[in-house]
Amino acid sequence: MFKKLSVKILLIILGVLLVIYLITLLSDKSERTFKEIVLTVDTANVNTILIFPIGKDDVKLIRLDTAWKVELDSVNYNADRKMIKNIFTQLINLKTDRVAATNESKWAEFEVDDSTGTRVILMNDEDVLTELLIGKFSYIPDENSTPEQPKGKMITYVRLADEDEVYAVEGYLKLNFNYDLNSYRNKAVVNAHRSHITKLTYTEPDKKSFVVTKKGESNFLVDGVPVDSARTVSFVIRLANTNSRDFYNDDFDFPSEPDYILKVEGDNFEPIIVNVYPADTVNKYIMTSSMNPGTKFSGGRTLFKKIIKDKDYFLPKKK
Repeated sequence: MFKKLSVKILLIILGVLLVIYLITLLSDKSERTFKEIVLTVDTANVNTILIFPIGKDDVKLIRLDTAWKVELDSVNYNADRKMIKNIFTQLINLKTDRVAATNESKWAEFEVDDSTGTRVILMNDEDVLTELLIGKFSYIPDENSTPEQPKGKMITYVRLADEDEVYAVEGYLKLNFNYDLNSYRNKAVVNAHRSHITKLTYTEPDKKSFVVTKKGESNFLVDGVPVDSARTVSFVIRLANTNSRDFYNDDFDFPSEPDYILKVEGDNFEPIIVNVYPADTVNKYIMTSSMNPGTKFSGGRTLFKKIIKDKDYFLPKKK
């Protein structure tokens, strides 16, 4: 009887140990496959960002000293600081909503394989710090969502290049990493708060110039003469945030003097000088801005007409 009891106790102990072992094994596996944070990025160590968007040219961003540049055909152009900030904001402490898959069989479904995923690589010189594939986007409505008050969350599926697991994270990452190369360039021609602009000086091809000056809160004069107030104020508002994607990347033999010059002055910013040079029949003008050195813009489509005006533009229309 004692032997039978001993055997029974041993079997119970063995069973308990087996259960503990299985729980431990499953727990370990869970820890291996589920991360609360997919990746953590120390932005101070990142000086190169490579982005491979689907259907668009590859993007290479590099940090030179403290300035970010877009590399195109071995030439570096000023990068849009807001775009760089947005990249890091999206990736820093990328939190996991759940594990969507644990093996390669689901990669294509979630668009995180080599042919469907948007690949993002963060580097320090030649060392890869992290490599992420950004995949499918989906919207998951909340159970309390109604057509009148839609509720839910946006989910993007991602995978680290050296792991099998697919993670669901909140946000629409693919949109933010699927821009074309020019979107990452600094597009600023004039960037100043509209209320801070107090003076515009135009110099024309005949070297004559006229000056638009601010008087009071919202009144302007052109060479001392009252202007069409509504038109001038509207123009200054548009001018204050002038961007262009019409980049000119070819070599250009700058004439000794520009045809037109616009000097924008005011409070709390350095004077901005826009130079306008004659060009070919397609581009018509090549334009540069002192606030975006090294960048050339084609003025042929809209930029020239948008910011270069003659004196009569500001004066009241004769009845």
